[in-house]
Amino acid sequence: MAYTEEELKKELETKEYEYGFVTKIDADTFSEGLNENVIRAISKRKEEPNWMTEWRLKAFNSWKEMEEPNWSNVKYKKPDFQKISYYSAPKSKDKYESLDEVDPELLKTFEKLGISISEQKKLTGVATVSWMLEHAAPLVKVTIVPRGQSLGAAWYLPEERQIVKTEQILDEMCAALGGRAAEKVMFNNISTGALSDLEKVTKQARSMVTVYGLNDKIGNLTYYDSSGQNDYSFTKPYSDVTAEIIDKEISNIIETQYQRAIKLLKKHKSKLIELANFLLEKEVIFKEDLVRIYGERPFDIKTVIKESKS
Repeated sequence: MAYTEEELKKELETKEYEYGFVTKIDADTFSEGLNENVIRAISKRKEEPNWMTEWRLKAFNSWKEMEEPNWSNVKYKKPDFQKISYYSAPKSKDKYESLDEVDPELLKTFEKLGISISEQKKLTGVATVSWMLEHAAPLVKVTIVPRGQSLGAAWYLPEERQIVKTEQILDEMCAALGGRAAEKVMFNNISTGALSDLEKVTKQARSMVTVYGLNDKIGNLTYYDSSGQNDYSFTKPYSDVTAEIIDKEISNIIETQYQRAIKLLKKHKSKLIELANFLLEKEVIFKEDLVRIYGERPFDIKTVIKESKS
């Protein structure tokens, strides 16, 4: 169907907006108008450094001197830039004791944006558990801003290892299960969000039992063939009885680390809530934020003391 210009204009004027959503959140909104004082106030609210404020003021003054082009084939009503409010943000308390104190509309908005509160709890759970374990990779950054298929992400700085000890593998598994454990501790419920973590720890546990000989029940045996001459995809190199033992041991290893993660999170639950609320407010946390809330990792302090003594 071909539109005439008048038909298209009428439809655009009467048709309701189909995309996005509207929220009713108690917001802190600046009055209309834009000047240097407003720019300074916005920069202060955003806690920006001085150099960023100065850069914004310089850009604003350059914009004021610019002349709008006179487009020959484009006609529109000139906007009044002083009839616009340039800052609006949800009002927030200095500190939330629990999620019950957060505006429900704000929580709904985060969910609509894909910033799941349960995802936030999982990420802070992983960060907390890894912070408390000696051999887990230390946190660098955590964000709840969605990235592709993921609803959030965590970055770590793994230690380079040629040989891995049993306790190092177990600490890594425990840290990986921190997200699933956080769901259990905070919501007494679990979701499908831990799939990649479960896949990772299952592979690690299976390798401990069947590849590296790190299980007491199976003993110092490996069913790994480095030559690739044996085809284990068609026949298992062990009996059905041994297969049953292997499955039980893999399950026991994972469950033990899961319960260990739950115990750690329950012990530090108040700090976990503080970290989760900080992440809800800032959307991104760094190593320095964990140091402020939990203190330095005790293992890092011991390492520094040993190095200074030597």
